[in-house]
Formats: sequence, C-alpha cells, structure tokens
Amino acid sequence: MMFARADLPNGLSLRPTQPGDRDFERMLHAARRQDLWCAEAPVDEIHGLIEMQERAQIAGYGAQRPEACYYIIERTGVACGRMVIDFHAGGLRLVDLALVPEAQGKGVAETVVRALQKVADSIPVAITLCVFVQNAAALKCYRKLGFHPADRQQNAAFLEMIWHPLAVRPADGAPLSTPV
Repeated sequence: MMFARADLPNGLSLRPTQPGDRDFERMLHAARRQDLWCAEAPVDEIHGLIEMQERAQIAGYGAQRPEACYYIIERTGVACGRMVIDFHAGGLRLVDLALVPEAQGKGVAETVVRALQKVADSIPVAITLCVFVQNAAALKCYRKLGFHPADRQQNAAFLEMIWHPLAVRPADGAPLSTPV
C-alpha cells in the first residue's frame, strides 16, 4: 500500500523516496550516528564505519521487510527526515522514523505519527514499532501518542511498542496484545 504523496498539517508532507534522495539519506544516517562520531578514531575510519552501518541497515530492512515503503519527510518542500513503514497481515509497522537534528523536538515526528494513526484507524489495524530505550524523547512522544509496551519484548536495549485503533480497543481501556 504505497501512496504517491501526502500533505500533512504544519507544512509537512510525505513522498516516496527517489534515487536523487541518496545524498540526503546518507547525510541523515551519518547525523543520527552520534555514537560513532564520538569514537576515538581517524575521521576516515569513522566515515567508513558509518557507511558500513548504513549498508547493513539497508540490507537488513530489505531482508526483514521486503515490502516496506520508504518516504522522505519534507517541511515546506525541504527534506527533513525519512520514514519506513511496512503494511503486513498483522497491521502496520513503523520500521524507522529519522529526522535531521534541526527538525527534532519541533513536532515533526508527532505530526507524521498522528497521520499514520489516522490511516491505521481507518483500516483498522494496530501500529507497532521498536524504540531504543535510551531515546527518551522518542519514548515520550510515542507514549503521548498512545503507544504502550507490547507484551513481547525482543531485548533489553529496545522497547517494542504498540498502538491500537479505537475500533479494536477494549471498552475498559486495557492494552491489547498483538504479534509484532
């Protein structure tokens, strides 16, 4: 289920990635790897390691989520992030949501996720995602948007989270569990 373009509130839009987006995607991947930039190593080695990590991420997504849809997030026509989603039999998986540092903390992620929730609510399907437990800002955002920990957790470094559309939430508000 791929859409061509979606205009969102707050001057944001989503569009499918294109071959011309590779430079932006490389820059975005490098910007989010602060852990590697802090390493005590020559800059060229750090660049090589970041490139290797990006290739591994691309290969991993391709192998685990071959039907995933890739989108560039734009604010007033300028790329500011990327989103990877996967519609599958059990629902919708938010595989990745990455923003350039300048767009973080400005409501971009919240606007994009609310748009996904609107789509999921209309189908209706649950949204699942996995977030690094040390990413306090992302955890706060997802909790604010109604995500809660899933019953099944893969490992201690990442938290599986789930959001259910109104149509399938229990009347008592208790969380539902679905396969991730």
